[in-house]
This record gives sequence, C-alpha cells and structure tokens, in this order.
Amino acid sequence: MYSLPNGLDNARLLPVLMFFHVPLAAPRPFEFSIQVPQAFEELVRVRRMAQKEQWTRSARNSRPSPLGEAEKQAIVIACDSFIRDVLKPRFLREIRPTNFNYVIDIHGAWAGGRYRFMQRYRSGMDHNRGDEFDAPFARIDRVGRNRFDIQWMRHTGRWWRLYSGVTLAEALRLLETDEILYPG
Repeated sequence: MYSLPNGLDNARLLPVLMFFHVPLAAPRPFEFSIQVPQAFEELVRVRRMAQKEQWTRSARNSRPSPLGEAEKQAIVIACDSFIRDVLKPRFLREIRPTNFNYVIDIHGAWAGGRYRFMQRYRSGMDHNRGDEFDAPFARIDRVGRNRFDIQWMRHTGRWWRLYSGVTLAEALRLLETDEILYPG
C-alpha cells in the first residue's frame, strides 16, 4: 500500500502515479475530493509526452565500408551462379506465352551496394504485345564485410527487410528455402 508524504495531495500526484501504475491507498468513504478536469488534463499531457515518436541515431552506419572491386565481383558471380543453378531450373523450366504478362527470364543486377533478383516479363496483350519489363522480387544489401540484409519486394512496391546481418552463403540459402522470397 502506498501512502503520500505530508504536504502532497492526491490531485497533484494522481496523473504521475497513474502513469507509473502505482496503486494509491483506498480513500476513506465520503472524505475525498477529486479535481477531475485538472488531473485528467495532466494525465493526458504526460501520456502524450511519453508516447511521442522521436528520431534517434542508429548504432549502425548508414553506409557500409567501401566495397572493393574483387569483393563486388565475387558477390555478383555467386549470385549469378545461384540464379543459373537454383532459381531458373526451379521456377523457369519453360517459357509459356499467354495473352497477359508472362515470365521470360530470371536475372540479377548489382547497383549501389545491393544485388537485386528480378524476373523479366513480356506482355502478350494486344495493345503492347512484345513489350518487356523487370519486376524485382528480392535483394541483398551489403551492410558490412560479408554481412547482408535480405529484403523482399512487397506488393505495394516497397522493400521489406526480412533478415539482417547474414553471410552471403546464408543469404543464398534463405533465398532458396524461404517461400516468401520466391519469384512471382
């Protein structure tokens, strides 16, 4: 049971005590007064202050250390062989033309410290027959020496990070086993 020190009344401490969920002693019947408007306004003000979202600095650097050409080539070669040996045989056995958009290739591209895995589509519609476009479905972002984040392209067109700080071998294994990262 919590009792107030001398000189303090419930009305001034009520918002603070309610915020920290400190139980008050039960009031004696018919011997208490409540200043609801002032106490309620103070409680709302304290809670709003506690719930404000604030930007904070992240411990992680926004940009990883510079990437050497040899390391970049090793990542590109590993990803290209993964596409050739795993993704294409599994998800693109044959090209099936339709009256709508259909997949004709799976490929990747390196840009800005990221490797994107993409499907190339061809349109079969009358008004744009033969037009082609790329649709990325996953990417790996280099965040440090042999450390990558795996991101998935949502239906909204925004990237969503699923895994953080994995090695390249783990990233390729996750791309092979996690169904959400599968192409189309």
